[in-house]
Amino acid sequence: MSEKRSDKLTLFICIPALLVCVFILYSAFLSGIIDPVLPDRFSRAFSLFLIAVSVVLATGVFFIAGHKINLPERTSQPLVAVLLFCTALLISLPLVLLTDVRPKSDFFTYYTMAASLANGQVYLPDYVAMFPHTIGFPAVLSIVLRVFGESVRVAQYAGIFFSAASVALVYLVGSVRNKKIGLFASALWLLSPSRIFYALLVCSENLFNALALVCVLLFLSVLRSEASGKCLLFSALTGIGTALLSAIRPNGLIYVVSFIVLDVIFMARNGGMRRRKTALIKAAWCGVLIFSYFAASLVVTAAVEAEIGQPVAVVRFGWNLYVGMNFASDGAWNPQDAEQFGLTLSQYGPQDAQLVFSNLGIQRLRAQLHEGTLPLFLINKASGMWFADHEAYMYLCYAQAPDIQSPIVFGLNNKPVKLVCDVYYDMLLLL
Repeated sequence: MSEKRSDKLTLFICIPALLVCVFILYSAFLSGIIDPVLPDRFSRAFSLFLIAVSVVLATGVFFIAGHKINLPERTSQPLVAVLLFCTALLISLPLVLLTDVRPKSDFFTYYTMAASLANGQVYLPDYVAMFPHTIGFPAVLSIVLRVFGESVRVAQYAGIFFSAASVALVYLVGSVRNKKIGLFASALWLLSPSRIFYALLVCSENLFNALALVCVLLFLSVLRSEASGKCLLFSALTGIGTALLSAIRPNGLIYVVSFIVLDVIFMARNGGMRRRKTALIKAAWCGVLIFSYFAASLVVTAAVEAEIGQPVAVVRFGWNLYVGMNFASDGAWNPQDAEQFGLTLSQYGPQDAQLVFSNLGIQRLRAQLHEGTLPLFLINKASGMWFADHEAYMYLCYAQAPDIQSPIVFGLNNKPVKLVCDVYYDMLLLL
């Protein structure tokens, strides 16, 4: 690939990414969607001005700090990774010990499912048959609970372990290009309020992030491998890793596609990456990646079916399509659709329920296309998804015990904490 063509392709990627960032910042500052977390003592315009100034100042501070970072060449990469891991643990551990957060909603489902698996039972087998990925994280967590006990604290300790591992892995991924870049990226992730708060929740995100970064490291090993056999081995491991990723959250296939597109179309062969390979070798490693992904996925599916004692749904996107096309709720979860979910599952069973929701979702899509409301719907849906980053803090607020007496209490109306989360998020967009 010529340097000129590579630059054009890079620009082709960067322009849509920039437009997305502009859209998110517009949604946050101008659409009014962030107004509930603005300070009460100032006018809306002045509050937005203060937030904008805070974002710019934070961006400047971190930008300068990133350029000032200077690791000696002989610095041990494993040592830095271990130090980052331990630092992340030290940040989250006091919050676990000084708060009383109990799993609710989906987090309660994950915890209960893991505790049941630890005792040789399956919680909500029909639900798992409809959404097979929901048993992935509980299956891993059940091993921890079986060894260390079934308390919520043990589940939280597992969460902060996986979250801390993701910090170290960000450093290792970034260090493939440059140790300085790796340290800066890991520092940004280490201090992210969203990461810190999610580490306290019994959620799949912590494990998913860590495993996704492992997959990225394996993919980078493919790019750096000079020997064909080693390249194919890492390709197979990448496929298996992404299949396990899909078993936790149903988007591991996106990583497979991204890796192939990045290597075949966009990757410039310089900066220490492996030399340009022949088309045959490229086709071979892509084929191994795809084959290992689907083969491992079949093994995972067979294991899930054996565990729950029934086949899983073949069509798995029906419910998400149905809810995701709800114009009234901007594609978000809502009580009406949730009630319909329970009725449909009990009436049709996991297999047919997904098909029913798939047809209903297509009907909603066609209705919006006919009425011409789809563009507005997509804009509103995207605005609600990406406008801010204080959602993890809200989860913690709602998950506290009713009779809470812990030293640290997450106040529902604690606007300063929410604003810190959102300012940090906007800063990351600018960086």
